[in-house]
Amino acid sequence: STINLSMEAAGLDRYSNPSQQARVCTERWLIQQIPCPACGASLEEFANNQPVADVYCKQCQEQFELKSGKHNVRSSITDGAYRTMLERITSPSCLSLFYLHYRPFNSNP
Repeated sequence: STINLSMEAAGLDRYSNPSQQARVCTERWLIQQIPCPACGASLEEFANNQPVADVYCKQCQEQFELKSGKHNVRSSITDGAYRTMLERITSPSCLSLFYLHYRPFNSNP
């Protein structure tokens, strides 16, 4: 199947913070466009405020954290909750990571 590289801005006007807008938009895009890399099934969104996980696969139970940014990946990816992330990546149920580089809606190609 074909992946649509465009992201939809509908409904983002209820968020005043550009970071919140980007999070909502990129999570929605990921769920709509990307199948689970482990098994190919559809991804589902976790309930809000799930520590260190954003989406999961109902079929294989793989869990994913989505980090996104308008800058290219450098030597590190910033995470908001270091202790929580450290606990998660050292636990028996390890987490997989997506990194999505995007261009904001109002920028030129």
